[in-house]
Amino acid sequence: MKSLIAQYFSALQKDHSTGRAREHSYRPALKSLMEAINPSITATNEPSREHCGAPDFILLQKDLPIGYGEVKDIGVGLDDVEKSEQMERYFVLNNLFLSDYLEFRFFLEGKKYETARIGNVVKGKLVPDEDQFEKLALLLKDFALNSSITITSASQLAKMMADKAKLMKEIIFNALRDTEHPESALHDQFTAFKKILMHDLDESGFADVYAQTIAYGLFVARFHDDTPETFSRREAQELMPQSNPFLRKLFHHIAGPDLDSRIAWIVDALADVFAHTDVEKILANFGTATKREDPVIHFYETFLAAYDKISLRALC
Repeated sequence: MKSLIAQYFSALQKDHSTGRAREHSYRPALKSLMEAINPSITATNEPSREHCGAPDFILLQKDLPIGYGEVKDIGVGLDDVEKSEQMERYFVLNNLFLSDYLEFRFFLEGKKYETARIGNVVKGKLVPDEDQFEKLALLLKDFALNSSITITSASQLAKMMADKAKLMKEIIFNALRDTEHPESALHDQFTAFKKILMHDLDESGFADVYAQTIAYGLFVARFHDDTPETFSRREAQELMPQSNPFLRKLFHHIAGPDLDSRIAWIVDALADVFAHTDVEKILANFGTATKREDPVIHFYETFLAAYDKISLRALC
């Protein structure tokens, strides 16, 4: 695996030596490296979504997101980036790395657990630190193994849902305010909501309702899933109860190819949380503790309480 890092570094040197390379110039090399180290994953590079807050890379395994990467240009100080509001938002993603292509910082559930630097810029040239090559290769290989998290309580699950729902709200709100892309399915849905359901609804209110409905709807779908290891937003559509036509119609939309890519990634991230959570066991304990006949309905109160505790931050 050390040789793969050497090939990656050579590709960086080649691009850097032109004097014209920018942040996006190095992304193909990083994508190739991650997929070569772990052939079971697909590293999806999504630069077009940066302005709405999506990480630069999403790592997929069997169509499920298992990790995320935020990448800055060579020479950008990662200490300041790590403390930024942008990274604070991304720390709700349980498996994440931050990099300037030379240094890689790995985070699990928002906490940094390891760092590797494979080179430095010396007098305008990239100089390798080959002693770190093997370390980075092992860290990248193990990165996919950290995707599964263990959620053992209703309050922990509600907090995880709330974090991702609040981020989804911010993305939707900013997408509706995006003057460069004024036409989208989100705009159409916002207009329909105002016309049919809530005439005085504004962008913030719509984003709130939409994000909460998707988050809790995924939870309801997962509760009715007999094969949780393959749970996804697409499968959620088929699991929506017939007794709730509103949810079924909404999930028919989010399960399809027309879902706005600016929120699709965070919906998938939330679905991945449910795929790795024993919802039935959590609710069994939750129902016993709260003495409620229908813990699924009562859990909404717990989720909403967690959601309301998170302050809204400007995204873009």
